[in-house]
Amino acid sequence: MNWLKNYIEYKAISVLSFEKSVGTRSTIDKAIKNSSNLRSDLLAKIIETYSDINPSWLITGKGKMLLDPNSINNGNLLEQFLSSSEDISEITRLLLEKNDLLMQSSSFRQYMKSNIDLLEIEEEEKNLEAKKKKVKEDIIKKFGAQKNS
Repeated sequence: MNWLKNYIEYKAISVLSFEKSVGTRSTIDKAIKNSSNLRSDLLAKIIETYSDINPSWLITGKGKMLLDPNSINNGNLLEQFLSSSEDISEITRLLLEKNDLLMQSSSFRQYMKSNIDLLEIEEEEKNLEAKKKKVKEDIIKKFGAQKNS
């Protein structure tokens, strides 16, 4: 996480101030000094707090440190973040490498559970739509048969 120090210097604040702004103490300082990674919930808090930081850069240290200001203002943050298949591949690789660590994070587990819940709801909606279509077809067949008799 040595690259994070560049962002902190760019913001012209101390590491301590940066840590306070994201609700932690010593974690970021230690990560910078030890060249170690940060927990996913802390990365998410940094991205949430500092909307100009490029999430891909924050995770990997590669690419541009800052997002395009026009994209931030136009609400295209996710689109910019996912615009490069190289970024997606790198993020996927990192997620796979850090899966065990991520699964220990309660906020990440809740995020994953919410996504699973959404997928299940979408599947239920598809099933209900198919049942609705079948009932309509059956009604049409039934009333069509009565007209013909």
